[in-house]
Amino acid sequence: MPSQRKPPRSSSTMSCGTSTPTTPASSSYPTPTSPKLRAFLPAFTATKITTKASKTTKATKVSKAVPTSPISIPPPPTTLLPSPASASSSTSTLVSPSPSPSPQPTLQSTQRTLRIPRPRPLTAHTPRPIPNSYWATPLLLACEYPWSPSNPTSPKLDALLRAGVRTFIDLTERGELVPYSAILSSRCALLGIDPQEVEYHRFPIRDRCLPASLELMYAIMDVLRDNESRGRISAVHCRGGIGRTGMVIGCWLVESGVARDGREALGVIAREWKTVEKCKRYPNSPETGAQFEFVRAFCPSLKVRVGVEAV
Repeated sequence: MPSQRKPPRSSSTMSCGTSTPTTPASSSYPTPTSPKLRAFLPAFTATKITTKASKTTKATKVSKAVPTSPISIPPPPTTLLPSPASASSSTSTLVSPSPSPSPQPTLQSTQRTLRIPRPRPLTAHTPRPIPNSYWATPLLLACEYPWSPSNPTSPKLDALLRAGVRTFIDLTERGELVPYSAILSSRCALLGIDPQEVEYHRFPIRDRCLPASLELMYAIMDVLRDNESRGRISAVHCRGGIGRTGMVIGCWLVESGVARDGREALGVIAREWKTVEKCKRYPNSPETGAQFEFVRAFCPSLKVRVGVEAV
């Protein structure tokens, strides 16, 4: 019996140097419509879905382990203080920290703050009534003895009255010079000034010396304080306006709070004294070392100290 040949799976027809594949009519591989492929597909599809699900679960676990939102910084803690309503109560009140209280100003520092600022030397901006004088404060003039009988037609006393001086503080001793208290009324009448507005005080201090007691200096401070409170201009003088006058001026600068201490007061006097004509012959005011030390060690009176403690 002759053997049958199986037909070839594929054949090619050569034409013009090209080959064209020919699809076989039948094949042993399963086709999508064959029963074998239809039985195989559900199992293969289920395997792929399970694999994708496991990968998705791993990605979800990783995303949960690493947060994507930014880390928020907690606010600073707030101090908890007990409520002032009841010290024994267990409740607490949120209290924001308050700034430390500022120190209370003293009387002298307040006077320095409220006082109208004025340039130094003051006399350079305010005309001096007589050549040997200077303004220690806007209400206090330091000068030499303002009266001389040898020149009655144009006395220095008239220049002081025209400048607004209404209180005279004489530091000379009785009998040291010719007094002028008796002629104040007549000089005021010539200038059209009411004599009742003018005051005269004498606090005798020996030339080139210190006051007899500290109470005497405080009595001078009381008169100056009273006149300043009334807005009156005072003039302090001795014989030459150098030693005793400079000592009283220095104490008043400390007493009134214009200077913080005696050392600063002496510096103020030194600057003002340079503007005086007599400074060329007498370069220093006060005049003696003892007078300098008296001003340097001077303390405000009890009235001022009590006022500072009250504040």
